[in-house]
Amino acid sequence: MLQCGGLLGGVTVRELVELMRGLAPSPLPTSEVLAMARITEVADARADRLSGGQTQRVRFALAVAGNPLLLVLDEPTVAMDVATRRGFWTAMRDWTARGRTVLFATHYLEEADAYADRAVLLARGRVVADGPTTELKAAVGGRLVRATLPEAEPERLRGLATVTAVQVHGEAVTLRCTDPDSVLRTLVADFPAARDFEVTGLGLEEAFLALTGDGPATATGSTATDSSTHDSSTHLEDPPGGADMMPTLLHLELRRALRNRRTLGFAAVLPMVSFATFSSGANGQVGGLDVAPYVMVGMAAYGAINALFTGGGLIAAEPAVGWNRQLRIAGLSGRVYVATKALTCYLTALPGLLAVFALGALVRHVDLGSAQWVQAAAAILLGLAPVAALGIAIGYFARPQTLQPLFSMVRRCWHCWGGCGCQRRPSLMWYRT
Repeated sequence: MLQCGGLLGGVTVRELVELMRGLAPSPLPTSEVLAMARITEVADARADRLSGGQTQRVRFALAVAGNPLLLVLDEPTVAMDVATRRGFWTAMRDWTARGRTVLFATHYLEEADAYADRAVLLARGRVVADGPTTELKAAVGGRLVRATLPEAEPERLRGLATVTAVQVHGEAVTLRCTDPDSVLRTLVADFPAARDFEVTGLGLEEAFLALTGDGPATATGSTATDSSTHDSSTHLEDPPGGADMMPTLLHLELRRALRNRRTLGFAAVLPMVSFATFSSGANGQVGGLDVAPYVMVGMAAYGAINALFTGGGLIAAEPAVGWNRQLRIAGLSGRVYVATKALTCYLTALPGLLAVFALGALVRHVDLGSAQWVQAAAAILLGLAPVAALGIAIGYFARPQTLQPLFSMVRRCWHCWGGCGCQRRPSLMWYRT
């Protein structure tokens, strides 16, 4: 589970969970994942329109959807409110009760103290302590005495026997000492105004500060650098092969593309309107030649170009929000990722191409033989393979803010090249009616 990074746009929370389930060999049921992460109420909401706490819970759902034996969490409770945080740790207890292991990194040492069975403290890149939290706190020694003391004098408090540290915040006083009974008797005798006494053991935060002081770090418990504690024979179940992941990802990508009105507009609606406009002049005749077939093929190709460029835009946007890292954690290879994007672009281009062809046949009465219809579609889709590769390459290497200018420049160059080619070689218009 990643600490940061946005979720995929254009899909619902449920669809994201289904995606991560499809990338795992033995996933949990969707309803169980949603209930465990407490996101059932937002399951049908857009994943990119959630609050910070809801987004964090969705990240957790994506992490557990595949039913992993080892769950690694990076700052899991960031942006969660108190009730949600408490529910999250209850879910973690239930998860470990199934025989699973949870490894989480946190700066909230209170959480580690309360919920971790074992803690590893790191300082300056070294393990300074490793063991149960109770053991780490006992190794440091000492107790904390808290009291309310008006007009407290820190220097006088530091002079008390067995007191090693003093913290004063207004009237609240915290004394770290080795003999709390002696300190309490002194406070009652010498400070009549003292009240609200409380004696506790050192917390994990105090233990951490003591173990990571300016002196050399001393390892407590069994350090993580002891390779003898690791069993190299342990083998976790491998994720499914990359090719097996493609149908799941392709299904989601197609749903995203078909929901994008801008993509459908440029890939289907605009080519159809352009074809209807440009093929109607002078009753569809230019110099005695019926131009409808040529305009139809040109507009179908134009729509396909717009659809094929969509893949580049998707690839450019996803690293910006960190979604590609989520897919990489799921075991999806870069080759399958790019291949899925390319296939999505071609499948997105088909509706617009077929719509323009249908408009030409039914409205402009373009009459081509069956073989010529197939040849025209194949020529457009296969001939634009370099365009698809170029769009994906631009998306892969360009930043989102530079994507649109680059695509506009490529389109202008393509139009100029096409216009020059038609002027030099009129014979390129090879369809006959």
